[in-house]
Amino acid sequence: MLIAEIVFLENSEVEAVVLDLLTAMAGEGLDSTTMTSIIDELNNQGIDIDEPSLFDVLENLAIVDNIKDSVVYFNTDSDASHYGEKPDPEKQDKTVDKMARKQVQKGIKK
Repeated sequence: MLIAEIVFLENSEVEAVVLDLLTAMAGEGLDSTTMTSIIDELNNQGIDIDEPSLFDVLENLAIVDNIKDSVVYFNTDSDASHYGEKPDPEKQDKTVDKMARKQVQKGIKK
């Protein structure tokens, strides 16, 4: 096994733990946390990481919206984390209406 593969496996494990932490926080209604609290939690779980390394991990996570002054802001809305903005409700209604009409027409033809 190459050294690069070992490093990659360790980074992916750290990313998974950090993602779990942020997801749990988002589930509790939080939308930000400090890097210090994440580092402390990782240290409690036996993962030794410093702030620059954590910053590199957080940059690659889709749930992280912004990092400013050692505060990590993350998306709590799943639509915002995937699309960058909230979808238009009127457009969604039209799409659902169109799909429902197609299903009704299929049922009538049978």
